[in-house]
Amino acid sequence: QTFVPAVGQHRVLVMDSEGNIVEEWTQWDHLWVRPHDVEISPYDPEKHVWIVDAEGHAVYKFTNDGKELVLTLGTPGVPGEDETHFRRPTFLAFMDENTVYLGDGYDNTRVVKFDMDGNFLGQWGERGTPPNETRPGYWNNVHGIGVDPTTRRVFVNDRANARVQIFDEDGIYLDEWK
Repeated sequence: QTFVPAVGQHRVLVMDSEGNIVEEWTQWDHLWVRPHDVEISPYDPEKHVWIVDAEGHAVYKFTNDGKELVLTLGTPGVPGEDETHFRRPTFLAFMDENTVYLGDGYDNTRVVKFDMDGNFLGQWGERGTPPNETRPGYWNNVHGIGVDPTTRRVFVNDRANARVQIFDEDGIYLDEWK
């Protein structure tokens, strides 16, 4: 199965390996402003579906069949930059069975770390100076995020500055790719 965020009505579609739509999660259309990322943790035996709604300032966790909303991160429809608010979040990455990182980055410029139950574990990042920020931990747009569970590194794509910064799992700067 492949989960696809879409535009307009029928915002979340589930497709089979042939590209056929096998489910439409229309029961949740009232939640979405602009779904941006759909993820399933490789460590989760129940295969919960996580959806980042960039314009809705929230992240939702559902049962795999889409029948139940089990967790909401952020305050839907209310932008902010504290432990319970996001401002246009972008992508999620799962380090292990209990750690998830969120790029809160179109308007905020930070990485937020949670456990799988939604408990806030920390954050890092500062707003950079456009157009060519070079300081470690400063960004103009935190768009992509990835992890390496073997080395426990977090890779943060600063799209506006055409670079990837590399951190340890607690946000200590290690290196950069440009």
